[in-house]
Amino acid sequence: MNNLLSKSILSCLCAILLYSCEETNYKRNLDSIPLATDAQINDWEFAQNSLLGIKANDPVNSSPTPNEKGAWTLAYPQKQHIAGRFNRYGAYDEEKIIGDFQAFDWNLMIHVSNEFRYLYDPIYESDYSDDWMGCLSPGDTCGDDTNNSPCMWAEIAPYIDIVRGERWFVMTNNKDHCSAGKYIDKQDTICVYGPFVQDDEHGDQPEIHPAQQFWFRNNQQQAGPSEHFLLFFLQDASRRFEEWVAPPLYGQYLIAFRVKPKRTSNTINTNTPLTINISMLEKYELVTSKFSPYRVDSDNGSTHTLEINGQNMVVVNEPENTLDDQNLGVQFVDLCKLADGTVQGYVQISMVIDDPNSAPYGACILGVEIVPGKNAAPPIKQIN
Repeated sequence: MNNLLSKSILSCLCAILLYSCEETNYKRNLDSIPLATDAQINDWEFAQNSLLGIKANDPVNSSPTPNEKGAWTLAYPQKQHIAGRFNRYGAYDEEKIIGDFQAFDWNLMIHVSNEFRYLYDPIYESDYSDDWMGCLSPGDTCGDDTNNSPCMWAEIAPYIDIVRGERWFVMTNNKDHCSAGKYIDKQDTICVYGPFVQDDEHGDQPEIHPAQQFWFRNNQQQAGPSEHFLLFFLQDASRRFEEWVAPPLYGQYLIAFRVKPKRTSNTINTNTPLTINISMLEKYELVTSKFSPYRVDSDNGSTHTLEINGQNMVVVNEPENTLDDQNLGVQFVDLCKLADGTVQGYVQISMVIDDPNSAPYGACILGVEIVPGKNAAPPIKQIN
């Protein structure tokens, strides 16, 4: 009777204080997880092998209209992923003054990997021009662009304070597009997501512009078994794409995982979970907390655990800062299993940037550490 009374009192207190009394772990039974379809397996393996194990997504499908936007023509109706080797970087030191707003471009040159040539090649074959800027080969001096390789720009003009802070990329001048980044070296893998366009002012060359999401390994922290990544979600602040980047902007990152739980919970649990640690590195106008569908987590608190058959298989640690926690929605999505009982899925991180009533300078830059656990997928591959 006392136990029933205690539970009743606790339930009332929870209701009064507006706290949830749900379990803190996201619990699933292996038998209830559906078998993976061929499409799900192919999608997971493509993310793992071609996108550093991480996909980007626009959950509201805010694709640009097919009409021309200034000097850019949309090449494909949907936002696209592009990945490849980072070749060089530049940032204009000339301020673009648009109305009362200033902006700088980040320009990232990518040698497109074979998996994404199906997007690049049709444009090359139909519209190639000597005006296209290409990759630099080893030994080339700055300015000696080679155009015989599948290379393209990914460009965006972040909020001016991000650019001037030079935390991620140093400033260059408008003739020097030969630099690396502070956390990415030349020939490292880089992945980008955004509108695939052709630049009418440069011979209709292909670009991802604006490159709203891009990610790569953090080469200053690649030590030991853990993988470290930097994930950028940015609004173009140049006001050249106002219709295409109208606030608010919704973005998601999906981190692929595979784990193999024991089939019963009666055995001794020797499993160590796959652990993903998320840190908030820089933010401006991060407003996810105002949009309830995107701030929701799979379970309570700032630590989220996928529990299968009583075993903790994946643990995700958000920033302990309450506001940062509320501004990231963390969920385990698209769970399915292979024939041998391996469970695959994604850790989905949802964000919303730029309040409609503010200036256009939303940004969220995350650091992600992936610590392998026992019975987890092999390390994420570098693109060849």
